[in-house]
Amino acid sequence: MRLGDSLRLIGPLFIVAFVLCFPAKTSHAYEISSEQNDGYSIETKIIEDCLRTAREAFEKKKPQRAIPDAVYECIGNAAGDCMERTNYSTYGMVMCFDAETIFWDTMLDQNYTALAEWAEKLHGHVSPDDHAFKWTASETLEKMKTEWKVYSEAVCRFQASDYWRGTAAGPTRGACWMRRTAEQALKMDRKVMGICSWQQGSIIREICEARGVAQK
Repeated sequence: MRLGDSLRLIGPLFIVAFVLCFPAKTSHAYEISSEQNDGYSIETKIIEDCLRTAREAFEKKKPQRAIPDAVYECIGNAAGDCMERTNYSTYGMVMCFDAETIFWDTMLDQNYTALAEWAEKLHGHVSPDDHAFKWTASETLEKMKTEWKVYSEAVCRFQASDYWRGTAAGPTRGACWMRRTAEQALKMDRKVMGICSWQQGSIIREICEARGVAQK
């Protein structure tokens, strides 16, 4: 069941909470199995099939290396299925959101790793006399990672603060963190795929070949 269908069963309070975290809105051969969190599990195949379908439909019109915006519609579907199977208990909802967050966090880490390798090798290709590069790609990547996490945590705590005396705070924060992690993972995925489609893709050829977009 899609998350939107699940929410209609939860009630007005949780609908308001989730609307804040789920605005309406990839992947490749990621080695991720069914994720579990304290016994609450998600079927990662739900996400993987959704991502695959979105890309295949898009690739009929666009180059394979592009990533469609439709992939963002895959966020939350596995958590929704998990909540349906656990009768929407508050604790179960938090655990289901956390379980799906593990999936997206794994993808995010893999993309960060690919970008770190690209950034390090790119720096070796830049002339020391090129003063246009005041900061290395590695430095800006690390700065972005740190500041994104701090900002995202603050956003999700702020959203949950509306319910600080109620049980909706936990699910609201969990939904927000899952959403933000997923969006960041997909954005970084798009960045890696973009690099692979440029001549710079030769710098991380093995990664690009694994994603089927290696430079010829």
